[in-house]
Amino acid sequence: MLYHEYLLLKMLTDSNSLLSISQIVEQLKITQRTAYLSISGVNEWLESRDLNKIMTVRNHGYYVQLFHRVGDEDDDDAQKIRSIGNGKVISDKKYNS
Repeated sequence: MLYHEYLLLKMLTDSNSLLSISQIVEQLKITQRTAYLSISGVNEWLESRDLNKIMTVRNHGYYVQLFHRVGDEDDDDAQKIRSIGNGKVISDKKYNS
């Protein structure tokens, strides 16, 4: 995971509302193309760890669902996602945790 992908995931998990692509671009100081590539990269990373992917509400914004689907007993997706980077040095290089 690249540094801006990490920041995107952190933004989405810390947000209480949908984030538009323009908000993501402005806050991360990246291009729109980079924002879309980052969303794709984060989704690949989340999927590889069996975590919920970034969701989109068309014409409104993006969010991350931090809980398991109904019927799942343990609720540790939020803890896994929020613990990304804790105690680790993050750089522009790939970040594997």
